[in-house]
Amino acid sequence: MSPLCKRRRDGVDTIDDLSVKTDKVIAAGGTNMCRKARRILAFVSFFIIVSLITGWNLLSAQRDNRFRSLLRGDSVVTISLMTVHGHGERYEFSDESALDYLTKSFRNAKYEGFVPAHSGGVSYESVLDIGTMLSLRVGLSLASDSSGVTVAFPVDRIGDPEYYWVPFDQPVPSNIQRALAAMQLE
Repeated sequence: MSPLCKRRRDGVDTIDDLSVKTDKVIAAGGTNMCRKARRILAFVSFFIIVSLITGWNLLSAQRDNRFRSLLRGDSVVTISLMTVHGHGERYEFSDESALDYLTKSFRNAKYEGFVPAHSGGVSYESVLDIGTMLSLRVGLSLASDSSGVTVAFPVDRIGDPEYYWVPFDQPVPSNIQRALAAMQLE
């Protein structure tokens, strides 16, 4: 038997004065430090989780608003990188002439609502960078004649996306034209 434990006359083991004093403090309205530390840790954890969720929602709202303003023709928002992937292929547009052309095309987008007016051909997913730490995923559906794409946004949330028709004005830059031709063959 440990020196902290004592055996009472009736044979029941009890812990000596250390725990008795702690029990007396708790019974007198004091607090157990372990319980207090757990409460503080739970509060801090809850606060951190709420802060992260709030921050993510604010960042998502800013990203969505910037993309929608690009689709409405805002001349301040530009595409700084576009990556298209699907069907085992990946296409990246990072050169200035292609990004300028894509930015101008997206500025001419027409809202189609929840049911696209242009029936799509081959579908892809794209990641667009539209600013510092502002990248977003959209769905792309290529028109069979390569005259434009139907953009579905947002695709990473619960609910139906909205559709936009993005027409491609002529002349289309050669690297985009080659990528469109390869995507149509998929």
